[in-house]
Amino acid sequence: MKKNLLLKWSLMAFVVFALLLPYGVVGAAPADGKYTVNYKVLKDGTESTSMMDNYTVKPANLTVTGGQAYVTLTLKSSTWITKFQTERNGQYVDADVISTNTAANTRVIGFPVPDLDAKLNAYTEVFIPALSYNGKYDVQLKFDTASITPVTP
Repeated sequence: MKKNLLLKWSLMAFVVFALLLPYGVVGAAPADGKYTVNYKVLKDGTESTSMMDNYTVKPANLTVTGGQAYVTLTLKSSTWITKFQTERNGQYVDADVISTNTAANTRVIGFPVPDLDAKLNAYTEVFIPALSYNGKYDVQLKFDTASITPVTP
């Protein structure tokens, strides 16, 4: 009887683990496919939301291919954001520009994310000519893996 109950609980735990794995809930990258994911832009080294968060559209798009995650997100007031880089192998690298909409003043950027559970270091520069404002910021992107949702074609 105890052996049978242990077997049932083990099987149930395995099923729950197998069902949650594709959605990133248990820390692994989701299965290959297209998803959306919520995120926050944080002040460097904190859990406090950065002002940069206000200049991004939520959720981001997530594409997983061969276990590798690639995120695309939209920047608002993109003419003010003169640089957006993410850390790759210890160095900051410009994000890929996927598209630009000058009429809406938006820009879609993309970058690989090696670990969706870890904060991703990023660097951005902002220049607002009308205010003669020039700022340089270290920020971090924190992805909400529990929010990963498959995109249905």
